[in-house]
Amino acid sequence: MKKTTLSVIFVLFSLLAKAQSAYIPYDKDYYHLIGRYEILQGKFTESFHTGFKPYTREAVAAFTDSLSLRLSGLSEADRFNIAYLANDNWEFSDMAENASKKPFLKQLYTKTTDFYHVEKEGFYVRVNPMLNMNVGKEAGETAIPFTNTRGIRFHGMIDDKIGFHSTLTSTQLILPTFGVDLVDQRATVPQEGVSKRVDYDMFNATGYDFFTATGHITFDVSKSINLQFGHDRNFIGEGLRSMLMSDFSSNYLFLKFNTNIWKLQYTNVFAEMTGGFIGSRGQFRDGLTTKKYVTLHRLGMNIRPNLNVGLFERVISERINLAYFNPIIFYRYVEHNLGTPDNVALGIDFKWNFLNQFQAYGQFTFDEFVFSEVFGGRKWWGNKHAVQLGVKYIDALQIKNLDLQLEYNHARPYLFAARDSVISYTNFNQPIAHPAGANFREVIGSVRYQPFKRLQVTANAFYLRTGEDTADTNWGGDLLKNRDTRERTYGNFIGQGVRTDLFYGQLQLSYQVRHNLFLEFNQIIRQKDSALPERNSSVSVTSVGIRLNAASRDLLF
Repeated sequence: MKKTTLSVIFVLFSLLAKAQSAYIPYDKDYYHLIGRYEILQGKFTESFHTGFKPYTREAVAAFTDSLSLRLSGLSEADRFNIAYLANDNWEFSDMAENASKKPFLKQLYTKTTDFYHVEKEGFYVRVNPMLNMNVGKEAGETAIPFTNTRGIRFHGMIDDKIGFHSTLTSTQLILPTFGVDLVDQRATVPQEGVSKRVDYDMFNATGYDFFTATGHITFDVSKSINLQFGHDRNFIGEGLRSMLMSDFSSNYLFLKFNTNIWKLQYTNVFAEMTGGFIGSRGQFRDGLTTKKYVTLHRLGMNIRPNLNVGLFERVISERINLAYFNPIIFYRYVEHNLGTPDNVALGIDFKWNFLNQFQAYGQFTFDEFVFSEVFGGRKWWGNKHAVQLGVKYIDALQIKNLDLQLEYNHARPYLFAARDSVISYTNFNQPIAHPAGANFREVIGSVRYQPFKRLQVTANAFYLRTGEDTADTNWGGDLLKNRDTRERTYGNFIGQGVRTDLFYGQLQLSYQVRHNLFLEFNQIIRQKDSALPERNSSVSVTSVGIRLNAASRDLLF
């Protein structure tokens, strides 16, 4: 029944489909450039809303093409960045200048941006290799942190109607000790799905081996409605973190509708995720992954040319419920009338760009709201909410290409958890929102400086305070625990449990040798101070690497 219904839907949509490009995979460095130039131009782009990522290549190309008309006094680095974005989306850009003067074997790199490409009437495809290799040294440890990712990515369009994108990579990974601790806790490699442990004698360590694939198709159902169907991730918000939906968990299957009308963008996502593991960590139910279904929508509105506000709602269920397929229904109403134990939450986000240099942004989400308890002062366990407030400062202190970002996040205990770990706000045992789960306060910041057009210096740091559990307690930070096993009903506060302070600092130097080929140096310092001395740790990791058409692996946890 389900397969038949989907087949009919896709046949009808394909008959109505209009031209639409593929989406650009979410990469924090890449998307920072897009956000930077929107702030500099002083008003929002008409091509897309930035609150829901990723964006299509066609929309980004239209945006970069318009920048030369709207921005003046650009630095050499800015001109380089805008050309980089235009060339990366050359099939839709009027500014692109990437024809190769010396193609390799006459067929390869005829465009400087692509290993191989084909352009025919009604069809084009771009094919590129992917590489992410780095090796490092962790102070005081014999194990050698190591990443070896190789793969391929391709994207294009068929019949000038259907856009497609896919990546295939194989990775061998040895994490620093703090990463190994997280894998042992959650039984999965951060941002990945199924992996296997492998002994790498050459690097004196046990690591992980896994295969990763993403892919989607997209087309316009009408002038204002775009459809995307695939296996990937999404991100909501403007922050370094997201309290609504982040890219920290594994890829998942989803169907997404983007509707852009007037000043509005309405996004619907229907996703199948992995409920993961129950009982002992690392053990699947009946040997298979348990599925969960996440349905969400966000309505974003440009209140003014520089002020956007978004309303968010999501529901998580153990089974498919057709009532949630109504794209304009209020999920809390449906869940209440069905009498289900489904996990529903509401949220709001905003961004405000001002003075052509600043952006203020934030998010708020809550699970339950009982007026008498919220304002009763008894610190009821059900007062579950999360807050994000942040600011960006572009060309800070009148220094060209120096961008600063400062952000505050907190989540109260038991937020995102549920009576059953299957319907907690997790995917493959990993939080879908903030990597820390819940029961924490965090200050996080980023400094980006581009002194030369090909050199990017990035510094990230965060300080986080949380309360950890012991073996037989549940203080509200672990999203995989049954919230009904909480320690108390009243008197709950952020940081309850085993008091833990975490500091993380990272410095990255990245030099772009040619299009999407980077040489990198990384230094990470991570200090954990716990009320239980045996949990204390101090980590220092130095590494060097090379990347080609691949994003950096995020270790910011």
